[in-house]
Amino acid sequence: MTTLVATIFVLGILIFFHELGHFLVAKKSGIRVEKFSLGFPPKMIGKKVGDTEYCISWIPLGGYVKMSGEDPDETKLEGKPWEFMSKPVGIRALVIAAGPLMNFILAIFIFWGIIFFKGMQETHYESTQVGLVETGGPADEAE
Repeated sequence: MTTLVATIFVLGILIFFHELGHFLVAKKSGIRVEKFSLGFPPKMIGKKVGDTEYCISWIPLGGYVKMSGEDPDETKLEGKPWEFMSKPVGIRALVIAAGPLMNFILAIFIFWGIIFFKGMQETHYESTQVGLVETGGPADEAE
């Protein structure tokens, strides 16, 4: 049971930072974010702040950032400046790439933290002296 809880916790951290990357770049680019969710529906808890609803959902195997005008087949696309599809291709590519980039940055910080707090193992190969030679063994006979 502990392994399951630990797995969900670590997966939640990875998902959070991944979705945070999409979210931050979308907001900075002027794209309206309708929903930021950790987990998949049904919604467990949520709170709407401004135009964005922040929620935690019951199925902890993923998450998503729902942006205005994200789906090109959406019937309600109006070409408004805050819609995802209204932005240039370069901006859309940055929003999409920001998730994996945040996971990469998170990995760098985790490894840096491990090295900073735990240190690196040092091995000393200054001596090649054998500590013990068994009497009557092959090494003893080779002397």
